[in-house]
Amino acid sequence: MLSIIIPVFNQASYTKACLEALLVTCGELQTYQVVIVDNGSTDETATVIENIKNRMPIEYIKNGRNLGFSLGSNIGAQSAKGDTFVFLNNDTIPQPGWRKALEGCLNNRHIGIVGPRLLYPHSLKVNHAGYVTNQYVGFYAIYHNYPGDFHGVLKQRSYKALLGACIMIRRQTFEQLNGFSEIGLEDIDICLRTRELGLDVVYVPSAVVYHHGSVTIENSAANSMPVYTNLEFAARCKENLENDDCRYYIEDGIMEPTSKAIEEWNQLLKKQLGLTE
Repeated sequence: MLSIIIPVFNQASYTKACLEALLVTCGELQTYQVVIVDNGSTDETATVIENIKNRMPIEYIKNGRNLGFSLGSNIGAQSAKGDTFVFLNNDTIPQPGWRKALEGCLNNRHIGIVGPRLLYPHSLKVNHAGYVTNQYVGFYAIYHNYPGDFHGVLKQRSYKALLGACIMIRRQTFEQLNGFSEIGLEDIDICLRTRELGLDVVYVPSAVVYHHGSVTIENSAANSMPVYTNLEFAARCKENLENDDCRYYIEDGIMEPTSKAIEEWNQLLKKQLGLTE
C-alpha cells in the first residue's frame, strides 16, 4: 500500500484540487491511503476533507498549532499504513501516470528516494528537476523556469537531492533515518542521509506533478509558520560536496567541457553574489 502524507495549513482550495487529482490518478482505492496532517487550519480545510473522505481513504489528523512540514510529516508517517510513503505538498496537482512511474523506479533496491518533474501549472515551466551544487551558491535547483520539455529535464538521473514538494521513499528507509530532521532544508537533508546509507536519489521526469510553489508560506500571516535556520544543516553536512552543476550542463550540451568554460561560469555566479570587485 502507498501512504500519501500531506501536511496542510489553510489554503483549502489547493488541498481540494490536490485531493481531486489524487482521486483520479492513484488507481484503485484499496491500494493507497491519504494522510492529511492539519497544522491548525482556520479556513474551510476541515469541510473540504469532510466532503471528500467518503470518496477516498483519508486519515485526518488535526494539530492544535502549526508544527511545520518536518514534524507534521513525521506525525503523519506514524499513522500511515503503507510500506511506501509519498510526502506531498497540498499545492500540487499530480498528473496521470505519476504514481506508476515513481513506484517503478523505486522498485530498484539500490534507489532510496525518487521524485517527479515538478512544473508550474500555468506556464508549464520547470519548478524543480533536481538540486545541484556549486561551491559559491551551495545547493540550487537546476533548470528552474526552463521550458518543461527542455531536453535537460527529460533525463532520468541521479542528483544529490530533490525538492520535498513530492518525494517517494520506502517506509523502511524513512524509519531507518528517523524521519525528517527539524533543522531547515529538511528535504535536502533527508536525501543526503539516504545517500549515506548507500542508496541513490533519482529524478524521474516521466512522473509529472504540477506545483504552484510556496503557496502556504506566501499566504500565511507573519509568525504563523515555524522558522528553522540552516545552521545545523550546514554543521551536519560535513562532507566536501562535489561541485556537480557544470557536469550536468556539459552532459546536456549547453556548456563546453573545458576548464575555461567552468571558470567563466563560476565567475558569473560570484559576480551575481557580489563576491567579486
